[in-house]
Amino acid sequence: MGSGSSLQSDSLAQKVRWLSNSPLFLKLSDTQIEKLASHFYTKKYKPNSHVFIDNDQIVVVATGELKVSITLPSQSKKVESELYLNTKRPGDILNLAAHKRSVRLSLKHQKLADYFGEVEVKTCTETTLLVLPKPSFDALGAQDPELADAIKPLLLNSIVDYLRPLEFLSNVAFSKIHVLAEMCRFEVYEASEVIVQEGDKAEAFFIILEGSCDVSLENGNVSLITSSGFQLQRSISFNGRASIVHKLETFINPQRSHSLVERKSPRSGLLSYSDSSDNNTIKLGRLGPGCYFGETALLLGVPRTTTVRATSKVMVLTIKRGFFQSFLTVCPELKKMMMREMISRLLPKLHLLKVPILAPFHESILPRLVDHADVLMLEKDELIMDQNTTKASIFIVIHGKVDAYSAEIEGNKKIISRTPIVPGQVFGEESFNGTRRKYRYLSAAPDTVLLVLFESALNELNSFPVSRAQFNIASLKEDCSMDDVLRFPPGNFMFQKFLNIEHNEENLEFMNAVTDFIEGFHMNKQDNLINAKQICTKYIHENAPKQVNLKSSIRNEVDQRILMCSDNVVDFLGPVSMDSREFIVPPDIFDASYTEVKKLLQLDAFPRFKKSLLFKQFLKEYTSDAFATQHMRLFDPPLDEQDAGTHVQQITIPTELSTEALNEFLKQDQLSGPTFTLEISTPTSEKRK
Repeated sequence: MGSGSSLQSDSLAQKVRWLSNSPLFLKLSDTQIEKLASHFYTKKYKPNSHVFIDNDQIVVVATGELKVSITLPSQSKKVESELYLNTKRPGDILNLAAHKRSVRLSLKHQKLADYFGEVEVKTCTETTLLVLPKPSFDALGAQDPELADAIKPLLLNSIVDYLRPLEFLSNVAFSKIHVLAEMCRFEVYEASEVIVQEGDKAEAFFIILEGSCDVSLENGNVSLITSSGFQLQRSISFNGRASIVHKLETFINPQRSHSLVERKSPRSGLLSYSDSSDNNTIKLGRLGPGCYFGETALLLGVPRTTTVRATSKVMVLTIKRGFFQSFLTVCPELKKMMMREMISRLLPKLHLLKVPILAPFHESILPRLVDHADVLMLEKDELIMDQNTTKASIFIVIHGKVDAYSAEIEGNKKIISRTPIVPGQVFGEESFNGTRRKYRYLSAAPDTVLLVLFESALNELNSFPVSRAQFNIASLKEDCSMDDVLRFPPGNFMFQKFLNIEHNEENLEFMNAVTDFIEGFHMNKQDNLINAKQICTKYIHENAPKQVNLKSSIRNEVDQRILMCSDNVVDFLGPVSMDSREFIVPPDIFDASYTEVKKLLQLDAFPRFKKSLLFKQFLKEYTSDAFATQHMRLFDPPLDEQDAGTHVQQITIPTELSTEALNEFLKQDQLSGPTFTLEISTPTSEKRK
């Protein structure tokens, strides 16, 4: 027996309660736990007592804490040193034979492994242990083989046996996996129990061994039907790597229902879900055995970004924050992989939170953005980019705050403005469209975290003109072009609605009809001729019901070409037989008229549309970050009080104030207000200069 120890005669009910805190309860019914508890005896230790455990004994910590370590010789093999392994807490299982096997395998040099001493166990506090001697375990196996077989893996295997098959550790050195195993402990959760709560401080990393968990965003609400009658069709899947796909919007009946779809994923028995907004909870997906979670908050040093809830009894391995970060330091290859996986999970979450700049990246694109993204972790007052930065990048604030400074000269005044950019908001997008930056961006809070999208991300949109148009609208906002608005279906719809109100709808209807004509030109030649005649009859002829404003020369040319096709006079596409020549219409027959009508819209109707309430509603719907900022602010530290209102400061300085002096002034954070002006007046004596 160890010093400071004593045998206890605790009741069977008490032993059952203690065993119910261990992973054993996941495997056993209440009756089986009671039967198992009857084979354990209890032993109590004082603080700082050595605990002597036989190799064939199995111990469960009931109360208190144990420190487990081994002794290793120095290179001279004369002086021993202690090597800390881990700490055992209530519910943890201790098997010395498994520990020794794990330690021997984790030591790189076999000679060193041959010399290591015994595993040493010492109490940190007053501790109670449940002890199962081997004869008692053998007797239990004879009485109830099914019960013994169910608990044998937990009692006799080491944690490394559970870690080795995991896919995300497949490229980690065998010796490092054993080191990781010593940092882990089993934890078990009941069905419906919350394992991590969005917004809470991150304390551990989790690996699911058995059972499944739902991952969700809370206090949110996804609007599936937009006010324009367009439906956002999204589906989400998690398989250790989260991914989300966003299908192009299609005009549908707004009354049509949108139901939850559940289907099996080929990996890990994982389920994937479409959007759900029940009870203000957005369900992201379901994680199964072999999946992990909790890495984002630990890697970035931010509060929990999602809520994870057990859907059944769940057994996990947990690694405390300090151990997790220490292990990634000695295992950089795993950290690099996990950072990539973290980005792959952040992207779909931000997409679901309606960050406008990500909306265009739909199902075939979004997973590939991981190759064009990175994460920046900044301290306060770090320069992110300014007017001289040449590299084009878009930044999404994940945590913390960024201040955007701009300066303008008005007469003899230099006006400096500061606008805070908070989680869920985007900056730098103007650089993707060749626009010169107007701002100088500085991190305004410690531990600011940004997701960066590089310019190469736009290459993923090259084959998707509609998505590229949506991206341009999201990035340029009020400065977006008519081409992008027309190419993006909701924009086209809203512009048409505006023209209908002005009784000027025929021009855009004509342009859309021509677009449909060109896109449908693969049909047979007779249909091409019929469609061309219908466009002429409706929009171009002198007596057309919706005649567009064209020069007479252009109108006559189109009429003549249509007539020539019908009368077998001209063959525009080269030598063909007389039988087929009758129906040949060139695809460029409306090019001149289309260009003319488009020019009129650009000069007149489109500028008026951009000043209209309809355009503002359109931009609000497709460029607003309100949903993302509202949700992410719930779990991010609030802005400083100085960001709650508007404030103006005025000071007088010489005109030769250096850039360095001005930068120093900005860093002193004397500027306040979400949007404010600092007016720097030039002294009278300096005006003459």
